[in-house]
Amino acid sequence: MRKIYKLQFYQDKDILTLYAGTVNPPSFLGLIEVSDIMFMGESDILVTPNEDKIRNEFKNVESTYLPVNSIVRIDYVNLEKETPVIRLHDKNK
Repeated sequence: MRKIYKLQFYQDKDILTLYAGTVNPPSFLGLIEVSDIMFMGESDILVTPNEDKIRNEFKNVESTYLPVNSIVRIDYVNLEKETPVIRLHDKNK
């Protein structure tokens, strides 16, 4: 099993979910640093509008800073090894 962070946050009155390998408190007050952004596996049948919105917004982002007051919840979750995870930004390239 693998552990990653699942963040739920407000953006434009929507609650979006973001998966990340790293979440840290940065030196910037009131912000949370999120890096190693990932997505759960793609489906040929269904892509939710929120997932598509996040993919487009964070496609070239190496790390981002979210305001603390926009965060609804941060969970540290176990992934089953069958669950596909797609990294948005490959640091090796």
